[in-house]
Amino acid sequence: LYVDRIGRSQIAAAAGTVDEEAMKGDRVAIRVLEQAADDLGELLVEVIRGIGFEDTDEYMVATGSVAQGSSIFWNLLCRIAHEVAPRLRPVQPNIKPVMGACLLALRDIGVEWTPELLARIEQTQTGVPCHQSQDSGG
Repeated sequence: LYVDRIGRSQIAAAAGTVDEEAMKGDRVAIRVLEQAADDLGELLVEVIRGIGFEDTDEYMVATGSVAQGSSIFWNLLCRIAHEVAPRLRPVQPNIKPVMGACLLALRDIGVEWTPELLARIEQTQTGVPCHQSQDSGG
């Protein structure tokens, strides 16, 4: 079987199934998630060291279908991150990345993040459609 290119949408579609099977104990699925976490973890360690975040207590935010949809993957990635940055605070947000960008912009212009603002952001995002690429290349 030959595949020219696997796009993001195809990977995202498979991610849920891989995680479900891993949760049932499937060794191949578990190994796929372990390898994905190890591969991304190598890059993450380089970034943490490269920007001098070993002693930071900043947030590490999960985005994407695998990071947000697989506790196995996310826990492994967090373990790798904590090996080099033990104070790093991993989070899986309840808001879409675009809404996070809006919050950062609001903060930059001096708007305080109140519980009411955060609740309103969560309510508002339900009406914001996610753009999905129509091509198979992702």
